Amino acid sequence: MKLESPCLRNGVALLASALAVACGGGDEPTRVSNLALTNTMFGKTMTVSVAGSGLDDPDLTLETQGVPCSGVARGTALEYQTSFSCLVEGTGTIVAVIRNGAGADLGRVEAPVPVPEVMMMVTQGARSGSFVVELDPAAAPVTALNFVRYVNRGFYAQTIFHRVLAGQIVQGGQYLTDKSIRAPLFDPIPLESDNGLKNLRGTIAMARTSVPDSASAQFYLNLRDNPAFDYVGEALPGYAVFGRVVSGMEVVDEIGKVPIYTFDNTLPALPQQDVVITLAVQTK
Repeated sequence: MKLESPCLRNGVALLASALAVACGGGDEPTRVSNLALTNTMFGKTMTVSVAGSGLDDPDLTLETQGVPCSGVARGTALEYQTSFSCLVEGTGTIVAVIRNGAGADLGRVEAPVPVPEVMMMVTQGARSGSFVVELDPAAAPVTALNFVRYVNRGFYAQTIFHRVLAGQIVQGGQYLTDKSIRAPLFDPIPLESDNGLKNLRGTIAMARTSVPDSASAQFYLNLRDNPAFDYVGEALPGYAVFGRVVSGMEVVDEIGKVPIYTFDNTLPALPQQDVVITLAVQTK
């Protein structure tokens, strides 16, 4: 990562190995000597650690470029170090810029934010396996962010695949092994089905009720192309696809083959032996 300052000394721009100094500073100008980024992943809180001098200046601010990062907050401000944090809401190259009260650029650092991936481990009795889904926040930003928020809160651990339609879909993400429902953590999200993504084999989409903006935690995986689930128009809004399986599709296919039975009228296609999500973790 490269730290830069727009200030000039003897006509030469200060780079990472030099001291970044606020232009036009007083006797003890605020200086940034080092910047570091951690947790630069979609849907996670990124931390910008700042070292230097005069960093207890209350007018220091963080500006991000290239990738949206919301809810900027400042950590403890000491003379020689401070920090900022924000929620990463996109992918690409994020640039963090520290500015003083006059808006001068004291230093900047950049890092890649990869396309997010989530790994899920599942078990059914003695059988186990895993699969990885790659999310598409460019096409479905609200849906992808909602999903990783649930993942990163550990919501999906010990939930089951409660609906299996052979050769069509497998659905899960909220029912527990005792067939109770885990309460959602967040409000339902707006439907993003009109995003250009189709319900093709291997894609992941959000389940919902008959109300368009009702998706919360439940998701399904397509075992085949399901054009009937695609967006047609306001009268037939379909379901929001937000990613695809990039490894372990054979595990998903096996889930789609398990014997099912009717537990009650709310669970008419429940696996005879529970298929449990034992772990869901964001890996990128």
